[in-house]
Amino acid sequence: MSPRETFQEKQAQLRSHVRAVAAGLRQAGSALEQLLGTPVHCEPPQLYPTGAVLAAAPESAEPGTATLLRLQIIGKLSGDFLVLLNRRGTCRILELLLGEPPLAADSPSELGISALQEVGNILASACLNGLGEVLHTPLLPSIPRLQQGDAATLLASVLGEAPAGTTPALYEARFAVAGEPSFGSIYLVPDTASWQLIATAGPAN
Repeated sequence: MSPRETFQEKQAQLRSHVRAVAAGLRQAGSALEQLLGTPVHCEPPQLYPTGAVLAAAPESAEPGTATLLRLQIIGKLSGDFLVLLNRRGTCRILELLLGEPPLAADSPSELGISALQEVGNILASACLNGLGEVLHTPLLPSIPRLQQGDAATLLASVLGEAPAGTTPALYEARFAVAGEPSFGSIYLVPDTASWQLIATAGPAN
């Protein structure tokens, strides 16, 4: 079976669980609204082959320093939860939470780093809670790790770790303060062994 056919079969198996991830993201959006004090919009998640995301990253990346928050998924399902913020998104979050100026996005203070990590923790906890309810297993995020740099390079440093010969896929959803351009994207990246757990679970309600 070709990689494309493998992905199409996997996509059909997992489509119902996009709704579960979407439910988790709605919870994440509500929690983030409370933290930022302003409405937050999360787009419905989409399922993509990892290779397609990596190929599109250089073209879709916005100028300026990006911020990557990486959290490992802890539980029967393992993998990574990523929050990739463009420079505008990093600036806006720091402005809303701390009143820090735009230049702080390129070199955030210790307090700014803690604030960004808390955003990653809130998004991951809510999303994994929603997915864990569907899979009937508790899922928790690790402590966020923050990196800054070129968006495409940051993504490749994580998504490029997939073993050769596999056809991993991921969920992606963009988010922003309502009425404003996208802040960045959320990626749910189960490892190769975890896809079987998702595919064999009951349909999302």
